[in-house]
Amino acid sequence: MKLVGYENFVRHNPKSDRFAMHKFHHVEFYTQDATNVSKRFGWAAGLKLVSKSDQSTGNHAYASYVMQSGELQIVITAPYSRQQQKTDNIAPNQGFDNAYAHEFCAKHGLAVRAMAISVDDATVAYETAVKNGAVGVTSPKTSTDAATGEFQVLSEVKLYGDVVLRFISGNYTGRFLPGY
Repeated sequence: MKLVGYENFVRHNPKSDRFAMHKFHHVEFYTQDATNVSKRFGWAAGLKLVSKSDQSTGNHAYASYVMQSGELQIVITAPYSRQQQKTDNIAPNQGFDNAYAHEFCAKHGLAVRAMAISVDDATVAYETAVKNGAVGVTSPKTSTDAATGEFQVLSEVKLYGDVVLRFISGNYTGRFLPGY
């Protein structure tokens, strides 16, 4: 084995590397009160609010606040009431399930729901993971930013327990997801 140093190192493991992964994109927590929790995370950990999706942005399914420190993005999401659902609503995360989010919060309280990684192609990552034994949760969904035409693809597979591994790809250069 030849040592090549950090700058020249190229990872290659044919037993585990089945698609290209780049870096962590975000960690998403589910809670019943996204406003309060995001403020507490901000004060306690020095995170800044960089993006949001809630009723003020046209999202009537959930409130979601993106907090950031350096490259770390933490997303705090809370479902809105089950009784107030609007049928014409399209949430930025098209895989969001209001009833499941309420069940998740009742079972776990404040807890991690998703670990997200940036990949070359979220569709290929999803299909490859499922083909190799992963349990699919959210098939690939594409969101397009109306102002720029840039897009992002999101898909999810079961990671462990009630936590999902979320794949993110696309050319979207905004703060988080189109619609935030």
